[in-house]
Amino acid sequence: TLVAARDLGSDEVALAVPRRLLLTAHRSGAIGGLAGQTDLVWDAAGDLREEVGEAMFKRGATWDVRLALAVLEATAGCGGELWDAYRRFLPLPHELSSPVCLPAELLAELREPAVASAAAARNELLADLYAPLMAHEAHPATAGYVARGGEAARGLVPAPLSWAYALVSSRCFALSGGDTFGFVPFLDMCQHSAVPSANFTSDERGIVLRTLRPVAAGEEVTISYGGD
Repeated sequence: TLVAARDLGSDEVALAVPRRLLLTAHRSGAIGGLAGQTDLVWDAAGDLREEVGEAMFKRGATWDVRLALAVLEATAGCGGELWDAYRRFLPLPHELSSPVCLPAELLAELREPAVASAAAARNELLADLYAPLMAHEAHPATAGYVARGGEAARGLVPAPLSWAYALVSSRCFALSGGDTFGFVPFLDMCQHSAVPSANFTSDERGIVLRTLRPVAAGEEVTISYGGD
């Protein structure tokens, strides 16, 4: 949840995030915003700054999957100083209730075959594209569970790439132009409201969140996720 640190008037800037601090994915698969790459992701996916290529795109390496790779890298120490701190604000793998993160037993409890089937298909796709990144040891956010809980933890904790994909699918934003999508620190904390207190715009400089009405200090700042 994002709250106002001070009283804000109507049409006042509540938050500004420069483009260099965003993780971005173009529809071509080209990633922006990383300070580097781990050897593991380099071997599995190549240079994330490059377009994904027709063959991998046809296999399913679309922008959302590529952005998940960027989130995985940023939270593994390749996002720069801000991301080294911001990763502590993101939900831990076992805290996400996204279907792609649920153990098979809990997924069955949903009693929604279509949801369960879609989640299983998504995880199968991720494993087909980037199998090494589905191993719990591939990322510090999931490796610790196995180290502490042993083999039993593997069935309860989502794979690291599944965790990163769930973050993207629930927290990313379409940026200006419609061909680039971003994972935006702090803006991703905004909850939805049918009558939001703020709205954001984006351009080549980054993201600006402006109030639509006065917002008191300590009050939640909300946006609209869309009419549906």
